[in-house]
Amino acid sequence: MDLFKLKTFYTVAQLKSFSRAAETLFLSQPAISAQIKDLEYGYGEPLFNRIGRRIELTPAGEVLLHYVENILKIYDESKYAVNCLKEFNQGRITLGTSTFPGTHYLPPLLAEYLRENPQVKLAISVKNAKMIKEMVIKKELELGVIGSIDTLSHEADLEENVLLQDKIVLAVNHGHPLAGKRVVEVSDLKDLTIISAFKNTVSRQVIRLLYYKHGIDLKVSYEIENKGMIKNMVQSGLGCAFFACSEVQKEAEAGWLKILDIENEDLYRNIILIYRKDRELSPASEALVQFLQTKTPEPSGSGV
Repeated sequence: MDLFKLKTFYTVAQLKSFSRAAETLFLSQPAISAQIKDLEYGYGEPLFNRIGRRIELTPAGEVLLHYVENILKIYDESKYAVNCLKEFNQGRITLGTSTFPGTHYLPPLLAEYLRENPQVKLAISVKNAKMIKEMVIKKELELGVIGSIDTLSHEADLEENVLLQDKIVLAVNHGHPLAGKRVVEVSDLKDLTIISAFKNTVSRQVIRLLYYKHGIDLKVSYEIENKGMIKNMVQSGLGCAFFACSEVQKEAEAGWLKILDIENEDLYRNIILIYRKDRELSPASEALVQFLQTKTPEPSGSGV
């Protein structure tokens, strides 16, 4: 049985149209019909019901579709495996990252990796963590590096490795009433003017959990997407903001901001490497996984 005929069957089933399948596969409609007839002859059952201009799968067609989906998936995976270059320092890696690790964590590490492996090509997608996770699960990406408030999500399909735990701190300007402290007491949280990223971000989730834990209403005065603008607003005295320590370490060392720990709280933004358990990584991707795992630093704290 011809794999191409199975692909034709799959395309017709998905599009529910012989003519649209013909356009998609760059074949004539009679050629599409002939391939479907050959399949029906081979299985001894009709695969489609033709109702006027509409078509729908027969019970036999429904059963076959399930197997064809798996056959085509395995075929694609086999092509990928065969085309993988044997040398670990060559090839192409599809990597997804959420904004925080893509901005603050990965660039210097990827630069070091590429210096050691100059033939590797990186295709990087930057999206929110949820989208990156979904793309890895769907095998649209080989690897993902995402921020998370949890150390592991325990997704059944995913291998997950914590690369970094980055402590959450409060940033204020040097004229703020709390600037003389090193540690913010829980009672101080009630009256703060909070500048925050949007609700679907990891930073905002951490803040919400912190306030909920202590029974405090979270009142966000400014919602801003851009972290650079949030830092500038804090520096200008318009409020304070929670950051992962590595995001504001340079500003604190330069004296532009003061960063404070939260009393009796160990709040972290985790950076997690993810890939599918059932997917054979390319040699280049496997090498990058090992590289990132060896470069995992100790959890960061304020230290300022």
